[in-house]
Parts: sequence; structure tokens; C-alpha cells
Amino acid sequence: RQLDVQVEMLSRTINVFKADMRPRVDLAGHYGYSTIRRQDLLDRNFESWRVALDVKVPLFDGLRNRGQVRQYRSQQSQREIQSSDLSQRIRLDALQSLDACSAALEVYQSRQVSLQSSEEEERVTADNYEQGLVTLYELLDSNRRVVEARKYYLQARYTLLQEIASLKRVMGVPADRLFEIRG
Repeated sequence: RQLDVQVEMLSRTINVFKADMRPRVDLAGHYGYSTIRRQDLLDRNFESWRVALDVKVPLFDGLRNRGQVRQYRSQQSQREIQSSDLSQRIRLDALQSLDACSAALEVYQSRQVSLQSSEEEERVTADNYEQGLVTLYELLDSNRRVVEARKYYLQARYTLLQEIASLKRVMGVPADRLFEIRG
């Protein structure tokens, strides 16, 4: 926004300098009383009026005006390029952040399914252990897989929350509201 304001300001400045090179006509008028004594102040014999027509035609200013217009046009072009570049970078950041957020969501959902599967496997293995169908090693191995699945699930959730916060930052959400989660 700041760069856009600067571009608009430079555009108006260019118009002002261009107007300085155009012919100018001023009409000035004055009406009143011209007297030394106060008692003659409203006497019509002391009435005074003047009209002036002032015409200015700039012929040559040493190319100073043209140089200033070119300078401001150059600055305006630079600001437009900066604005366009910044806009493209913001758009790219937003798209990358959105893609990263989508990928993190998919990983999170797969880790959630994996955790549920591991917990179900552990429950079945525990039932089989109680019936003497599996060894203690197999039970402990299923417990280890559940702990590992839970760890990966929490890591995926953490990554998802980071990506959501990054997306909110790119979208312009204030810092104090970055980590609010709704729904």
C-alpha cells in the first residue's frame, strides 16, 4: 500500500511539473475605496477598482522542467517495479504456505489413522497375550509401535499448527491471534 501511495504521489508531482510548462492566464480584480481621510471612506468619488490580466508563456527554462519530469517518472517506474515485485513475493509466499499447510494436514491425518491402527493392534495383542497366544516380546513390541505412532502423530500436529500460523502470518493476521484455532 505504501508503494502504491508513493506511485500515486509521484504521478501527481509529474502532472504539476508538466503544468508548469503550459501557458498560464491569471485574471485578478480589486475593488474598494482609496482615501486618506476617514470621512471620505464611503464617498463614490474615492472609489477605486483595478483589473489585471496576467499571461505567462514559458519559452525556455534550460530543460530543467523536462529533467525533473524524467526524474520523477524514473522514480515512479522504480516504485511500480518494487510494488509489483513485492506483490509477487507475497503471492508466492501465500501459495507456498498454503501448499505446506495442505501437505501438513495430509500428514497429520495419515498419522492419526496410523495411531488409531497401532492402538487397535496393541489392544488385540494385549487380548491375545492374556489368552497366551502371543509372547511378552510381541506385546512390548506393539506397545513400542503405539508410542512411536503417538510421537509421529504429535510431531505432525505440531508441524500442522506451525504451518497454520505461517499461513495466517502471510495472510496478515495480527501476531497475537496467530495461534488461535477455531473449529
